[in-house]
Amino acid sequence: MNRRWVVLGFLFLVSVVTFLDRVNISVAGEYMSRDFGLTDVQFGTIFSSFLLGYALLQIPAGWLGDRFGYKEVLTGTLLVWSIFTVLTPWAGRGFLVPVLGVVPSICLVRFLIGVGEAAAYPCSSALAGRWFAPEQQGLATGVIFAGVGAGSTITPPFIAWLMVNFGWEVSFYVSGLLGIVLAGAFLVWVNPSPESPPVVSPSAANPSPPRQGEGEAGAVVRGSWRRLLADRNVWLLAMSYGATGYVLYVFLAWFFRYLVDEREMEVLNASFYAMFPFMSMAVSAPLGGWISDRLIPRFGKMKARRRIAIFGVVSCIPFMMMGALIENNPVAVACFSLSFGLLTLTTGCYWATAIDLVPGHAALVGASMNMGTNLVGMLAPVLTPFIKDHYGWPAAWAVAALFALAAASLWMLMEEREWGH
Repeated sequence: MNRRWVVLGFLFLVSVVTFLDRVNISVAGEYMSRDFGLTDVQFGTIFSSFLLGYALLQIPAGWLGDRFGYKEVLTGTLLVWSIFTVLTPWAGRGFLVPVLGVVPSICLVRFLIGVGEAAAYPCSSALAGRWFAPEQQGLATGVIFAGVGAGSTITPPFIAWLMVNFGWEVSFYVSGLLGIVLAGAFLVWVNPSPESPPVVSPSAANPSPPRQGEGEAGAVVRGSWRRLLADRNVWLLAMSYGATGYVLYVFLAWFFRYLVDEREMEVLNASFYAMFPFMSMAVSAPLGGWISDRLIPRFGKMKARRRIAIFGVVSCIPFMMMGALIENNPVAVACFSLSFGLLTLTTGCYWATAIDLVPGHAALVGASMNMGTNLVGMLAPVLTPFIKDHYGWPAAWAVAALFALAAASLWMLMEEREWGH
């Protein structure tokens, strides 16, 4: 098998485990809240504490990847966040509780999981950029983010089954153990860079660029802050992806609970229906990247990525609102799933753009973009229950739709120049 597809397969699995460890708390939340006496706002705060650590460490994690190697940083951080996932049930009962209290103790552990996961997507997308030529980077990054859809798809039924049969605590032990095993396999089987240029097309026979963080790349990294801060498109890309992050985290943090609380589904039944938006992402993320790759010869990289991104985020809005207003549960879930699929059709476009936008800074640009989506995404777990309690769930979904509209508008403001110039 071609080595670059082996690398991409492992990056897909890392993405699956990343979201298994991130989403498990959403499914376990009802049992966890019952055991620890948590309110919805307190639970939302715990969920957001992960996002705080995740967002704050994006830039340092991207810098570490560019400086010391994407594989090395990704392997180490995968091990770190998996260990803290195992420790999550202990956080509400351990020695920190008498000092900090239950909620701050759980928040601290979730914060540290976020710190560990911060390197996952900047380093994964940059590593894919090392192995794939520009005309395949949309597809490659889309496959990585198909792991988000796959991980989020399998998590609700998997965690629900573990909770029902063994208790909610076991779901965190199993999730963390899977990550530890994957870190060992990643260390052994994944090469940090190709020994020779990846042969992806007759036009891609250029020598492989020097590995980030070595030789001249070190000088590139040292000048990265000034370069990034001066690029208007980096800021717009980060803000646009940030706006989509609000919608993403409404689904991640509250969709399962929305089905249980608002649509009065049983837990196992809701876990089944909660899979469908993320199943759509598993298909749409690589599809959107592939389509944008195919459009490059006709429009160029910038226009190709932007056309798919704007189409996806604008098209998701009417289906989201239809899902919020339709009373029939299966039809509503179908609308939400189509909406989420259209939103995530854009994922490969964002991350392929991050690879190319500022040459030599793939992980830092990706980290800047991902920091934006998680800083904005932090609002969703806390703001959503506030809106739905005061104005109802349709209003909460309408706010999410406004964020999607903002994401499309920001793409339209980007300068019309080819990425990398």
